[in-house]
Amino acid sequence: MAMMEMLEKYRHDTDIEKTIFYKNMMAYLTKYPAISKKYKTDQDLFRLDIIVHALKNKEKIDDIFKQYYIENNDILNRLNYQEKKHLLIQEIKQHTDCLYCFDFEGEKIYLPIFDMKINHFYMFDRPLLELKQYQKYIDNFSTSMIDPISYYGYELYQSCFSSLQYIIEDERFICYYLKDFGCVYVFNKETMTIASRLFLIDKYSSLDSLTYEQVCIVVDYYLHYQFKECIDYLYASQSISQKVYRKILKKYQ
Repeated sequence: MAMMEMLEKYRHDTDIEKTIFYKNMMAYLTKYPAISKKYKTDQDLFRLDIIVHALKNKEKIDDIFKQYYIENNDILNRLNYQEKKHLLIQEIKQHTDCLYCFDFEGEKIYLPIFDMKINHFYMFDRPLLELKQYQKYIDNFSTSMIDPISYYGYELYQSCFSSLQYIIEDERFICYYLKDFGCVYVFNKETMTIASRLFLIDKYSSLDSLTYEQVCIVVDYYLHYQFKECIDYLYASQSISQKVYRKILKKYQ
């Protein structure tokens, strides 16, 4: 493990707040000051990433229904609840291809910032959201949001709601890669907290990133405690320099 800690010591110094990932996220969240809070940990940032993807979905869904109501207001006002519900379901089904979603307990979830019931209302029982008790989910929703990971689980990290890239897992850990940070995050599967970070590029390397296949090989070595093989592979891939490679070998051989 000490070998891997040496990689962190000599890692490429990435200023998270200067990455495109961070800048785009925070620029978008200026519209939602109640949600845009300064992060304290990387996991806070990953949670915000999921929330941003969900908010983009929400905006699209709200716009679809708003436009439909504008264009068909006279017709909708003459319909009963079931008829209105049917028409709105048919309308939203025409647009689901442009929305993020993931499967959870047999249901497609489009808004992981809300629980399953509200997700269903939002997409397939829209007239219910016109009731006073549910209006808060459309307008003043920030106080009604859930914690996506606590409710839906770490599978969200493997969905299109997350920018993390799934790499590999075993019975103990599951690993994700964030290219912008040049880092693999190793999560404890039981607690879903970050157990360790694996930095792939040192500050002397001319590389910007590794390929997905290369990252998978590195992480496989790591999970099997083959740290020397891991270091050798990174050196052969030119993601760590000869200078750092020699420092590591000198200290641990």
